[in-house]
Amino acid sequence: MQKKFVDLAMKGLNMLDNHEQSYLLYQKGLLEFEKNEFQNALNCFIKSNQLSEHSRTYARIYECLLKLGKELEAKPYIKTAYTQNPKQDKVAIQYAESLILEGKSELAIDIIEKILRRNKTYNPARKLLEQIRYEIT
Repeated sequence: MQKKFVDLAMKGLNMLDNHEQSYLLYQKGLLEFEKNEFQNALNCFIKSNQLSEHSRTYARIYECLLKLGKELEAKPYIKTAYTQNPKQDKVAIQYAESLILEGKSELAIDIIEKILRRNKTYNPARKLLEQIRYEIT
């Protein structure tokens, strides 16, 4: 149902305002991502973000670039996503993971601890913090 709606809406894309176009492109990007069509998804997310910036779209661009093996190109996107919305837990975890890969574990720990202060039961944060502390010791 979602695919049919997105396909139909994409045909009338020019009649929509930028925010609506951006939303539809984002939805199409999600569908492409689910089909493992990461380049197509990336193209949709980039176009969506050009029409209307959103932290989740930056995070989706990051995810696509990682899937395409473009880690260096991906880094600024997750940083931007986190900067725009540091309280979005999934984005914060993704940013913390990228910091760990850069050897910035202390900053990653700070971010994870902030997540856990506002959301004590967020398992991805708890697991990542345990993993970091295990690797440090």
